Amino acid sequence: MKKGFSLIELLIVLAVIASIIAVSTPLALNAIRKARATAVASDFKTLSRAISSSIYLGDGIPSSVDSLGRNVSSDYGVAWSDNEGVYDFVIFTNKEVDTSTLYTLLTNTGSGFPAGEYEFLPGGAASSENSKAYYHVYLDGGGNQTVSSGKSFVFSSLNDLSFFYAYKNYGQGNWQTTGSGLSGSGDGGSRNRGILDTDENWSDYEINVDLFYIDNAGSGTRGYKIIFRAQITNPTDPAHQVNGYYLDFAPIRPRLALQSVNLDVAWIDLSNIGGANWEETLNNTSHSLKIIVKGNQFDVYFNGTHAFTANHETFTTGRIGLETYGNVEVVFKNVTIKPL
Repeated sequence: MKKGFSLIELLIVLAVIASIIAVSTPLALNAIRKARATAVASDFKTLSRAISSSIYLGDGIPSSVDSLGRNVSSDYGVAWSDNEGVYDFVIFTNKEVDTSTLYTLLTNTGSGFPAGEYEFLPGGAASSENSKAYYHVYLDGGGNQTVSSGKSFVFSSLNDLSFFYAYKNYGQGNWQTTGSGLSGSGDGGSRNRGILDTDENWSDYEINVDLFYIDNAGSGTRGYKIIFRAQITNPTDPAHQVNGYYLDFAPIRPRLALQSVNLDVAWIDLSNIGGANWEETLNNTSHSLKIIVKGNQFDVYFNGTHAFTANHETFTTGRIGLETYGNVEVVFKNVTIKPL
């Protein structure tokens, strides 16, 4: 008699095979994603070096994408603008790539295409319409990498939701544009956070924020934060943890406080900037904030008046972001960042 497998034996074999597939498939997919992101990061760096060399050698802005290297794929494109002597280059690709993985390999990358007005080099991708990911590079007149000459965000349309398009993984909550600006609102304990399309290598800058603050509940327990020198250490973390400094308008305490790793570095009581009836004078009204970030010293101004000076050394560079929390509506009219 010929012996074969019993039904139980076949089921055991199939279970083992299924287990092997379940374990190996995610590993294989992760390897594919990383390999693709590695290739795109390498292409971004190659194009960046070619652009820098063109400026360094005195040839100025490259004449076309094709001039940057042999067999440059039409899946890549280059856009640029001249901001007060600082060249702002966006190298982008139409290839599908996991942008979280790409960011772990190369900073100053993001999904989609950043907000702003750019000219596009002929050859390669000629528009940002199908851009899936980009690499932001700032060069001075000698072709050396530098920081941007500054940025201004005026939130008048969905196209100005820069942190949604540029760093989608780091935005959370219910943001929307209104006729007045960018609104972050929610109910209960909801939180809205977004990192703007800024450079993580920026160190010294001046931040100006104009907003309208509304606490309809009148409980004085909810507020907003301006984030600066923000560092995103793990883009794949679903919690989207952002380290850095937070200027916290916190009625519950009630303080305007500068925080680092959830600890107050310096603060001022809201009664000192809004008077004895600060719950009324600071609600349903415009707030103007200025933060001068230079070295390890930070000067904070509220509605044109110097609030306090803080000194801290934990975070030396990073991006700028916005946050609201609780049952409030905060309408950000504009954010301007100027390097010092």
